[in-house]
Amino acid sequence: MRKDFDKFIQERRKSNPNSFTMFGTEYHLPPTVPYEAVLQFNSLGLEDKATEVSNDRILTLLESLVGKDNLKTLVTHVEFDMELAITLLNYLLDV
Repeated sequence: MRKDFDKFIQERRKSNPNSFTMFGTEYHLPPTVPYEAVLQFNSLGLEDKATEVSNDRILTLLESLVGKDNLKTLVTHVEFDMELAITLLNYLLDV
């Protein structure tokens, strides 16, 4: 028996379309959390709970969800700050 994974991926994309709009641009996300993001979030669980997560780490986590090019575009906007980055990250984790 032969499994068509391309078809499986297409069906998964159609069944779970995730997107958000920011600064007039609509960003489309993968239907599931990318593996890189899973690794990033798992590594957080290994760190000391008392340690505050750095801004760089927050941006790395966000990049693992939205992609490098999308993050580069987002951070060029004057209105994009760490509060908005954290709000977006929380939203994406709830989707």
